[in-house]
Amino acid sequence: MSEEQKENILIAFGMEPEFDKYGIANAVTRAAQNEENWEKSLKLERIGGRMITLSREEFKNWDEGRR
Repeated sequence: MSEEQKENILIAFGMEPEFDKYGIANAVTRAAQNEENWEKSLKLERIGGRMITLSREEFKNWDEGRR
């Protein structure tokens, strides 16, 4: 993920009313809307969609694996 994508996700997350995995997923899919390249947009949309299907434990493990 590019630095610009990360920044867009953080900005979008700041606008979210929920500070949980749903808010994060919404921020990722909102950032996807700013992508000029449809393939990059689709990739972010898929990441956001995958996030909401994870159990709490899977989400925690996925998050820790990204650090």
